[in-house]
Amino acid sequence: MNLDFFNSRRQDLDVPGRSRGSFVSSFMRELQEHLTRNRTTHFVLDRIEGDFAVLENQTNGRMVDVPINRIPTESIDGTVLKFENNTFSIDHEKGEKLSLEVRALREQIRSPFFTLDRFEGDFAVLENRDTGRMRNVSKHLIPEGAIDGDILRFENNVFSIDHEAAETARTEIRELLDRTRRN
Repeated sequence: MNLDFFNSRRQDLDVPGRSRGSFVSSFMRELQEHLTRNRTTHFVLDRIEGDFAVLENQTNGRMVDVPINRIPTESIDGTVLKFENNTFSIDHEKGEKLSLEVRALREQIRSPFFTLDRFEGDFAVLENRDTGRMRNVSKHLIPEGAIDGDILRFENNVFSIDHEAAETARTEIRELLDRTRRN
């Protein structure tokens, strides 16, 4: 909740005849403290860029830059960080849970090849090239620059664009269309 509007209008809300620090001012101060106290947000360290850590907010999926001196020194890419009381710390429990989810995803993916069908919100819809089964994966796992129709290879827990396979598929589709037009 953003309290900037109320804070900017605090003088309008204060009760006439009362000194500064009226009920409304005290209420606003207490409400702000309550909203920031005991609020925990989780982030995943995406990468380090110079003096900044690029973190993904697990609540809304947004990427944020944080000065590197604000995160624990033992943090590496993929580390789950807990932000609580204006401090970052490593959340080992949540990190283990995320690791289990990645392992489960890896077990479900038997074929290393997928076609990027489309993007829907925070997800990429992939088609398994062997089974035809559709699967939603988080958009941040897809390589930057990937477009609908690209062939993706899943190897070592990472998706990459397989340009050679994509060109082969496009050639096959063109040939199929040509044969269809001729008949």
